[in-house]
Amino acid sequence: MVGGIAVNDQGAVYLFDEDKTFAHRLMIFKPKTPGVFTEYEYGGEIISGGLGQPVPQSPVLDDAGNIYTREEGSVEKYSPTGVRLCEFQFSKGGIRSLTVNPATGEPFFFSYKDRKVHQLEACSGGKFAPAADGEFSAVPQRSNIEAMAFNPGLEWPSGILGVERPAGVLYAGAPEECPAVGSCPKEAQGQSSLGYIFAQPIPDLEPVVVSESVSKVRPTSATLNAMVNPQGATTTYIFQYMTRTAFEEEGKTFTGASEAPFGGGGLGAGQVAVLGSATVGGLAPDTEYLYRVVASSENGTVPGPTQSFRTFQLASDVLPDGRAYELVSPAQKNGGEVIPANPGFASCGTECKPGLAGKRFPALASSGGNLISYQSQPFVFNEGALEYDEQVSARTVSGWQTTSLSPPMAGDPGGAGFQAFGLSGALSSAIVYARNQALVPEAPAGYLNFFLEQTSNRFGLDPLITNANATLHRPATGLESLELTYAGASADYSRQFFEANDGLSPEAVDGGAGKNNLYEWSGGQLHAVNLLPGATESTPGAAFGSGLLLGSPAPTAANFSHAISPDGSRVYWTGAGGKSYLRLNGSQTIEVPGPG
Repeated sequence: MVGGIAVNDQGAVYLFDEDKTFAHRLMIFKPKTPGVFTEYEYGGEIISGGLGQPVPQSPVLDDAGNIYTREEGSVEKYSPTGVRLCEFQFSKGGIRSLTVNPATGEPFFFSYKDRKVHQLEACSGGKFAPAADGEFSAVPQRSNIEAMAFNPGLEWPSGILGVERPAGVLYAGAPEECPAVGSCPKEAQGQSSLGYIFAQPIPDLEPVVVSESVSKVRPTSATLNAMVNPQGATTTYIFQYMTRTAFEEEGKTFTGASEAPFGGGGLGAGQVAVLGSATVGGLAPDTEYLYRVVASSENGTVPGPTQSFRTFQLASDVLPDGRAYELVSPAQKNGGEVIPANPGFASCGTECKPGLAGKRFPALASSGGNLISYQSQPFVFNEGALEYDEQVSARTVSGWQTTSLSPPMAGDPGGAGFQAFGLSGALSSAIVYARNQALVPEAPAGYLNFFLEQTSNRFGLDPLITNANATLHRPATGLESLELTYAGASADYSRQFFEANDGLSPEAVDGGAGKNNLYEWSGGQLHAVNLLPGATESTPGAAFGSGLLLGSPAPTAANFSHAISPDGSRVYWTGAGGKSYLRLNGSQTIEVPGPG
């Protein structure tokens, strides 16, 4: 069985082979006559081993003729004569593919365990060491990367502002099988459908403030704008503004200045100038203001030059009680759009989520009306979800400020997105349904999962299903894949409830892909809800609330309304036979009398 092949610049062929006894060898075949590649002869074994020994595969060569191989959890380097020169042990394992920069001897490998490409430094003292910032993921991420190659000679044109990108490019390919049996010819199964090109990173550069401007000046408000080039690093911006009088009193500094947007805004990590804006309110009429933008990234903080504007005089036709329409969403949306309750009113018509098949993200206002959540397309490039985002706008003394809640997600598959917000009225918590790419290492990689998010930190995600609290029997994708349905939570969000077609907790029986179990998550643990009175194991084929009309040829949608008490101690559910039950305090089940 051939496990890899490599050719050097003299035409010598290195071929890995494994026979039926699992003995393995790296053989070399050389041209019978130098320079003539029509006839080859066997040149002997370079690396060999027997049954039960590690199996190096995927040989690749550097310019010096050294041989690099990979195993499940290691990378090794051999001399052209088969002497081992260097090794690297990867604790996570799952090494799938390997290549090397032939000019420098720096290996690259992909692991399906963490779904990342890893770069190693050149061999030193018999060991490879991980390169600084040498981990990265493919975006969008689909199947495992099965093959890679490195071209060290490719040079890039001069970058933005004359910055030169180092020469060299890494190529990678990820085959992807047909989504379902019969959807494509058998011979097309596994054909490559996605390729990646990774460029060398440019040197760390501070963001550059290209320009600043002001627009939509009113008696008590104005919109501040700035064009900022992030120069390849994730960059945020914030405007500082104050009256000229206050500026002079503070020694011509912005000490004590007001700031907007609230908490700062995102500009992404591109290499071209992008627009950042903030609408500020509560200004004094007929007053001169000074302002500047401050752009920040991991490479530095850069303030823009000080600019000025003057508000207009207050008009006389303002309503006596001060009522007025307030623009909640940002004025500058960079091509994005708020998606209203009726998708037919949006410019994208029925194509807008939910459209014909999608599920709408929740829209909610806090009890005091100072916070509003709503669905939109992204307002900032390279932040949040790729297609549909969830925003929270907050009323502040400077006007309405908007923050994206969505963590980085590769698309919007299978109804992914926000499911619910905390019921406390402060919108402080949310449930996100997303496929775990590189979001949270303790969650199963590649699976759609529910994440508890604190809305003050869109990167702070607690998965409801983790590698520690659940045993997965279903795959992440395919006809028999894991399917989840969110049902609700207690008012304080400490207890979460969902359905899954799998036996995740010790007392939950796996009833197959078509039968759901019901789960409560609390304190990082999962417990099955659908236990019949006196039972110690679950009975699959259940639903929260009124459930589906189980057993009916045309089941209707589930109704979770009032199925969960405010403190989460009482949960109603329906079994496969149509009977209803009450699960009390997670420890007792009571049958509800009546026909169902």
